[in-house]
Amino acid sequence: MNTNIRCGGILRNSNGNVSLDSDISSESDSCVWYISVTNNNRIHLNFRTFTMKNSRSCNSSSLSIYDGTPLGSSSIGDLCRTRTREFISSSNSISIVYSRANREAGLEFYATYYSTDNDNQNVSLSCYSEYMKARISLSYLQALEYSSDNIFLNDPQCRPQVVSGWAEFHIPYGRCLTVKQVENDTITYTNTLFTGSADTIVYRKKLGLTLKCRMYQDTVVEGIYSADDIIKNTFIQYGLFSANLTFFQSWNYIYPVNQYPYYVALNQHLYLQAALLTSEPDLVVFLDTCVASPDEFDFTRNVYYIVHNG
Repeated sequence: MNTNIRCGGILRNSNGNVSLDSDISSESDSCVWYISVTNNNRIHLNFRTFTMKNSRSCNSSSLSIYDGTPLGSSSIGDLCRTRTREFISSSNSISIVYSRANREAGLEFYATYYSTDNDNQNVSLSCYSEYMKARISLSYLQALEYSSDNIFLNDPQCRPQVVSGWAEFHIPYGRCLTVKQVENDTITYTNTLFTGSADTIVYRKKLGLTLKCRMYQDTVVEGIYSADDIIKNTFIQYGLFSANLTFFQSWNYIYPVNQYPYYVALNQHLYLQAALLTSEPDLVVFLDTCVASPDEFDFTRNVYYIVHNG
């Protein structure tokens, strides 16, 4: 399915397109497109066209590509300064950031993307709203002379399940001694998966995987692992929080609206409930912006702000 967002947004399809025309870019100072596909996949991004309008230098307007989130990952390209037009993410997320410093400047582009399976076949990490799921291949453990009985988390009481040749951990963010840390614009949940054995005679390679789910603003997650001794690697995954937005027919919030579009009269009271589906008790829902528009296909121009920037 192709997805075309006018100026910024979150794209979750496994493939699609992103574009910006010069009229929209001349009306916006910044736009962010965040692409997040299935865990344990990589994104191939290809810019088919790119043209700058009324820009004397790269300081007037720019289009940058980030290997993950705009503030939480490194830049892998700037289309104004380099000739590169094809990018491959190291994980399942990539960001496109448009910014404009000169009001007379602007640009336009058209890009397509698709996803492919990651190369790692031994370890996978998936991050959800309420927990992270870590899987390690039993054959990989056997090659290191370990079994599912020899791997542990920070809390040894949290044990894995054996599922179709994998040792699988379900790690709630509020349990298993998972550590929470607020960093800039992210919330990071960290746990450690390591191997241990009572055998003190035979030397075995130790395996230590640091698992991190990093939530960025609207939902970014990052998972990283590294191993001791000879085995060293980095594995990054991104995901999204789950949220629910529902209209109700009256003030008591008993009867939800199930048929859309939902037509309302002028000056009619609206009852709207937003909920964040997560086990993390410290997270709250914050309403930043709410707009009404006479045009159902355009919520950027000629809109009526009900809530603006909180």
